[in-house]
Amino acid sequence: SGILNYDNNAETPLNGVEIQLISNGTVVATTTTSIAGNYEFNNLAFANYTLNVNSNKPWGGVTATDALLIKLNAAGMFTFTGLPLVAADVNASNSINATDALLIQLRIVGLVNQFGAGNWKFNNQPVTVNTLNTVYNFKGICVGDVNKSYNISSLKQTPLMKDEAVNVNTSFDYEIKANYSCNDLGAMTLYMNYDDNLFDIEKVNNVLDGMTYKFENGKIAFAWSDLNGMAVKEFQTLISLKIRAKKAIANPTAVFNHISQCEFAYKNAEVIDNFGLIMPDVQTTVTNHTFSAECYPNPAKDYIAVNISNYDGMEYTLKVIDIKGVLVREIKLTEESYYMPLTDIASGLYTVIVLSNTFSHTEKIVVE
Repeated sequence: SGILNYDNNAETPLNGVEIQLISNGTVVATTTTSIAGNYEFNNLAFANYTLNVNSNKPWGGVTATDALLIKLNAAGMFTFTGLPLVAADVNASNSINATDALLIQLRIVGLVNQFGAGNWKFNNQPVTVNTLNTVYNFKGICVGDVNKSYNISSLKQTPLMKDEAVNVNTSFDYEIKANYSCNDLGAMTLYMNYDDNLFDIEKVNNVLDGMTYKFENGKIAFAWSDLNGMAVKEFQTLISLKIRAKKAIANPTAVFNHISQCEFAYKNAEVIDNFGLIMPDVQTTVTNHTFSAECYPNPAKDYIAVNISNYDGMEYTLKVIDIKGVLVREIKLTEESYYMPLTDIASGLYTVIVLSNTFSHTEKIVVE
């Protein structure tokens, strides 16, 4: 029996991990660790055994700080021991070098999906059972998690800059700035989500040298590390993006949300607790223009066409009300032109209203 923990300072129990007991190449028993990481085999003969460990637990805990540590190790400035030494060789080449660091940065942002060394490593050794209560505890680690962090804190709450006013469907530069001065920033890992129905990230204008990144499907990730570190001043731009607001945004709105698993470190790979990012909220400008809408033909028989002049990207509502004041049709408009069939609308006089939060247009239409 024994306990399986993660190789971090908290010694986090690893539950739900399958452990096979093997004797002379044959699996003689199988068990699964408990919520507390405990495992147990009963009624064993005194003999020598090996443990085969299979974990389907998610891979994680790996950041650009780990890539920096591997670079430090390759440069002879840091030494790995124990499980981190095994976890550092992510491509299973039997050596630790800058390639392992690069692979970590690529996997962090999703440009590669797996390591040659797999996802997990364990330090279990052959076990000799020669007493009734033989105890053997061992540990596991995610491949690449050489600083043994695993549980990563979220990005610190940061002050916002002045709200940024932009035009709908017009590209603008969005700058992500540092909220903290640091003389030797050495690593940065950043994961963020954004509403891709509201914003389109067109490109990354500039990044730090050696930074890897990927954005798609409402997610964006950055990973960067540098042995020499860099001096960063408060309010200095770290990342610049080209973004477009797809539709009107009436109130200041955060571009990025659900920020998690972010980490910043000094060039010696020590995590910086109070480093964060400043990102402005965005809203679209209200353009001073003459709003008008046209409904035709009138009289109408088969359809009514609605055309909005000076369409500004906002959502409009089309309402059709009969002579008794009953609403017979209501449709959301997101384009400047719309054709509404009249197949289920009886002949008569109707009021057609086109409105938004700011504008309203009303006209009478005869349906034949």
